[in-house]
Amino acid sequence: MEAVHTDLLPTVAALDVGNTRIKIGFFQERSTEPKEVFRFSDWTSVMEMLSEVQLEGIILCHSGAFTSEMETQLSQLAPLMILDAKTPVPIQNMYDTPHTLGKDRLAAAIGAHCLYPSGTKIIIDAGTCITMDVVDQEGRFLGGNISPGIQMKFKAMHTFTAALPQRDYQFHAQFIGTNTSMAIENGVVYGTISEIQSFIERVQQNFHDVKVIFTGGDTINLVEYIKGTIFVHPNLVLIGLNEIYLFNAKIR
Repeated sequence: MEAVHTDLLPTVAALDVGNTRIKIGFFQERSTEPKEVFRFSDWTSVMEMLSEVQLEGIILCHSGAFTSEMETQLSQLAPLMILDAKTPVPIQNMYDTPHTLGKDRLAAAIGAHCLYPSGTKIIIDAGTCITMDVVDQEGRFLGGNISPGIQMKFKAMHTFTAALPQRDYQFHAQFIGTNTSMAIENGVVYGTISEIQSFIERVQQNFHDVKVIFTGGDTINLVEYIKGTIFVHPNLVLIGLNEIYLFNAKIR
């Protein structure tokens, strides 16, 4: 396991427990980027890592499996805040059903607004699913769209058909597939690019000073083919979680 190099300043651990991995970022004072980031696939390694750090507090959001036992283990290390629909946040949440809103979506939106407080923000998280959300210039989370991610699309075509093979990400400059494997790859990749580009253009038609911020594991496979200026922040959810922690620390 990698060594932890955090110094003696007060340290906040932000945890993003996703569907396939657990991501930890360590923040000190009002840093807008985590001092260090670690990724794990098992809870034991997470607990070993956190136990090595003198923590001021822990903030967590989870979209994957999270148990009461895990919550107890974390709360024994430091004061624990779990982001939910009732947690005060530094932006206005306009979502009709805030209790159904993915907490990673909300945290990423807050991270984007912290980094780019002016103008309208489009936050695109290209992970297991692709989420495309909008925060306006007034700091209001307006909502967004969710669709299958790249790997989910490949898996779905293979799983729910009798003849289509399992394929993986591959970009072809020739957009017309000349064999079945290429046709699947083009359908997923070009379709995803067009979907994202269309959403961006629709937002740009309705809002001014629009910034596009990407995060998520498939960002590297997509941003090169999206038109316009793109900002990439792989730790956007962690940044947002830290901002939520700091906001709540102020109002206690």
